[in-house]
Amino acid sequence: MLPEYPEIDVLVTDIVMPGKLQGTDLANRLRDVRPELPIIFMSGYAPETGVHASSRRREDKHLMKPVRKSDLLDALTSAIASRLNNCPN
Repeated sequence: MLPEYPEIDVLVTDIVMPGKLQGTDLANRLRDVRPELPIIFMSGYAPETGVHASSRRREDKHLMKPVRKSDLLDALTSAIASRLNNCPN
């Protein structure tokens, strides 16, 4: 899935999604292919942050819904800058 779209710079996903695939599962699957991919998790429920914390990395961003545009922009800017700093030249 992801190798077909190398232009994807960041994943923004909800932690809890309908069905069996959760946001943390999606992140882990994509990291198998693109370990450098920055990830921003979103949640509307505080308890979700603790339950899924073991699947997240220190550098991952987490936003609580509702999300202000400025917070989303800050998270995206930070995630992309981090990726650019970690990419080989």
